[in-house]
Amino acid sequence: MNLKGQKEIVIKHVKEHGEIDALTAIMEYGITRLGGRVHELQDSEHALRAYPHPDLPHPWVIYRPNWDMRKEAVLRHWAITTAPRKPLLNMTMTELENHIRKLTSRSFDLANKLAAMQEEMTHHRNILPTA
Repeated sequence: MNLKGQKEIVIKHVKEHGEIDALTAIMEYGITRLGGRVHELQDSEHALRAYPHPDLPHPWVIYRPNWDMRKEAVLRHWAITTAPRKPLLNMTMTELENHIRKLTSRSFDLANKLAAMQEEMTHHRNILPTA
């Protein structure tokens, strides 16, 4: 299985179950380097954070969504993709209008993505046991 496929499996499992640990990754999916896959996701909207495993001794950890890093990655991506290619003062009126349309469209996309993340966070809080 390629690394991209492994990352997709980890993302899917966390969306469905709210968390994943190394034992689950090995037994169910054959992913032996879960920490490596988690590290590759750190700068994305699928960032995970390690917590002490509730049932196993140290150094076992369980990975759950890192909402702060996820939100930061989404906002960073939005800022990069909406930055104008040249200074606003040097734009023609048509270029300026197109840029405003792009910002409006991307702002709507950003609001939808943040709302979806909020909904996912609420879902995860409901499926995870309380500490």
